[in-house]
Amino acid sequence: DGKPIRGAGGFVANDLGPDDVVRQPRMRNTGPKGVLEDAARAAAHARLEKQAASTYKTELCRAQRQLGTASCSSCTQPSATEDLEDDEEVFRLYKQQRMAQMKGQALQQARLPTFGDVFQVTHDEFVDFVECESPDTYVVIHLFEDFLPACVRLNFRLQVLAKQFNEVKFGAIIASEAKQTMTCERLPALVAYRGGEYLESELNVDQVVGDDELPLHSLTEVLQRMGVKLTSAQPV
Repeated sequence: DGKPIRGAGGFVANDLGPDDVVRQPRMRNTGPKGVLEDAARAAAHARLEKQAASTYKTELCRAQRQLGTASCSSCTQPSATEDLEDDEEVFRLYKQQRMAQMKGQALQQARLPTFGDVFQVTHDEFVDFVECESPDTYVVIHLFEDFLPACVRLNFRLQVLAKQFNEVKFGAIIASEAKQTMTCERLPALVAYRGGEYLESELNVDQVVGDDELPLHSLTEVLQRMGVKLTSAQPV
């Protein structure tokens, strides 16, 4: 079940998801002032969702350009006067694709025999994903929310690292599904395991890196500091 680590940075794989994470209880505001505060939070959340959709579009176009598959229309940078309808359509398509990916992966009956990708993990799959590997296998979990731009970008970067270091098992789980008491203030977060044993975690990865673009070399350094041995079956 992993070695318990006390404090806000400790995550252990158990039947309830990544535990033990200390969070302040979420308080519900009442009264006129509370209603205004709740409305402000809802508006901020909506802005984050649209920024996440924009980040997704930018990173998808970047990936397509690298593969030589991008069309001019699909990768045109949005102008300052872009219609609200276009923004909403981008966000709708983004959410649609995320939901389709999650449903497709949840229906898989067995693990892929090899790595080289970032696997979406459900709450029920989490323990097996972390523990059902050889003692020498390193597992890296990304705790994310798909409405946070930094989480969206980190998922793209981890896909590159997963192909580059295909002997490391990379997974991603929605933080609020993994643990209902988790809040987005400390996301994106990375958690490392080896042979089912907790190694280390890193919260607010974008702040730790200090660069919104999350360069691959910086992420590699973060993972190595967490104790992850980045190896590949093919020469890197």
